[in-house]
Amino acid sequence: MWQQVFERARGLRPCVLVLEDLDSLVIDESRSFFLNQLDGFEQNHGLIVLATTNHPDRIDAAIVDRPSRFDREYHSHLPDLHERMVYLKNWQQQLASETNWTGKEAAPIACEGFSFACLKKLVISSIIKWMQDSSDSFASTMTSQASTLRGQ
Repeated sequence: MWQQVFERARGLRPCVLVLEDLDSLVIDESRSFFLNQLDGFEQNHGLIVLATTNHPDRIDAAIVDRPSRFDREYHSHLPDLHERMVYLKNWQQQLASETNWTGKEAAPIACEGFSFACLKKLVISSIIKWMQDSSDSFASTMTSQASTLRGQ
């Protein structure tokens, strides 16, 4: 698998190869081959490899600690309250005419501390739930869905 991925990326140079959830992609059986693809005899000029993980503790030290394999680490933190409010306000503006959702109703939901992905899941699951039963307000449905997602 790794040989095909890197051959394809090298053939597309200049190229950025993004490996999402590296902790689950590199397994014991493929680690050595993966490391050779990163810094073996192959030419990787014009190839940038970006890798993401939610579990850096699960990645072998040979991958993250050796200089020139992955030179920089960037930590992404949860969005702050203002960022969550702006994100929900964007959704609210798109949905206001259909749902009667007002901007002031977003504040209690934005305080939940969700990531943008969780907020998107919240909005979409709320839309689906509210479309099935619109007897409650959309904001009430979102509050209920937020509670459910928080439990998950």
